[in-house]
Amino acid sequence: MVVEATELSTPAARATRLAALDAPHMHRLNAYCRGLQNLSRDVPWFDPLDGGEDASVLILLERPARRGEHPRFVSRDNPSPTQRNLKRALDRAGLERSTTLLWNIVPWLAPSSLTRNRRLTASELADGLDQLPALFCLLKNLQVIVLAGRWAGKANPAIAGLGKEIPVIEIPHPSSFYVNTDPEIQFRIDKGLKSVAGIIGQSPHGSVAAEV
Repeated sequence: MVVEATELSTPAARATRLAALDAPHMHRLNAYCRGLQNLSRDVPWFDPLDGGEDASVLILLERPARRGEHPRFVSRDNPSPTQRNLKRALDRAGLERSTTLLWNIVPWLAPSSLTRNRRLTASELADGLDQLPALFCLLKNLQVIVLAGRWAGKANPAIAGLGKEIPVIEIPHPSSFYVNTDPEIQFRIDKGLKSVAGIIGQSPHGSVAAEV
């Protein structure tokens, strides 16, 4: 099944993406999501157009956006400024989609009763971090982990606990609030992602990726 990478702004686009979850590289990740959903909390799906279980780069953001239409995905194709910023940065870095996987350190959607964004609580963060080791075990080709934003940086202890020497690259969160107010933020995001491309042997136009 060939699925076009269109923005997930329409019911038809989301339904097509949902049907693509049956792909072989998604089976164990789907089971992981269902396990989280069994904890009586709503969780978006991984994007089947990304690398799935075969991904060599895991990009951890902070938490799903508060607003969005179901079915929900953690995807660069979501119609939000943050995801558009991330998608452009990944393209500039030359990172092929099939090598990457996007997720959040706190995977659950915010309660429907929440009417405005708020800071993560210590309890939410701890619960999310507890779920990460099981995800890491599903990614047998994992070569590098990207932590996007200050809260995602809290995942470092969970990564260290794996006992594996997996490089970790920290970048600023690609929120438009940060990117549009400080040019240095975009520079640091681009530099970090180009470093990732260099680690896995992908660089735009054959150039040498910058070191962070």
